[in-house]
Amino acid sequence: LEEFGARLASSHHVLTYFDAAGWMLSVGGNPRTADKVAEINFCPGANWREESVGTNGPGTALAEKRPVEVFASEHFVEAWQYWSCSAAPILAPGSNELLGLVDLTGPWEAHDVQALVAARAIAHAVEERLRSVQIVREQILEYAFRMAADAGDGLFAVDQRGRVLAVNDAARRRLA
Repeated sequence: LEEFGARLASSHHVLTYFDAAGWMLSVGGNPRTADKVAEINFCPGANWREESVGTNGPGTALAEKRPVEVFASEHFVEAWQYWSCSAAPILAPGSNELLGLVDLTGPWEAHDVQALVAARAIAHAVEERLRSVQIVREQILEYAFRMAADAGDGLFAVDQRGRVLAVNDAARRRLA
């Protein structure tokens, strides 16, 4: 995200990242634009869910779990109507779980018809990075279980949610 944001520094746009609850976690891109949007509380630490602030790019994309563009007067609050937002959700690999979203925001007169395409491409790049991390994690797990196959210890692999991902033969024998 830092790399994509740095590429926007010469444009009139910022790239923001939100978590699944609508909290802005980062902003990059054009520093002057970042300062201007901070005046309307479009800055890290602010919540932009529709339930909190009405129709806006990130909030609508979160609510609908799909890429959206909210242009100028489509914003709920008049103070935000100077801006155009293109937001795309980031989904967990292999599921439809919403992890967060990216948003490209700029002045409505600098509206870029490709902004939504760019937001979708950035979100897809993040999803692909997450997918590659998951694949590496699964390969490490598979290797570890192959190496422990002959060990006498029963082994279980669980994910951060407590779901069992793998069990070796020693553990299966003890459970039986």
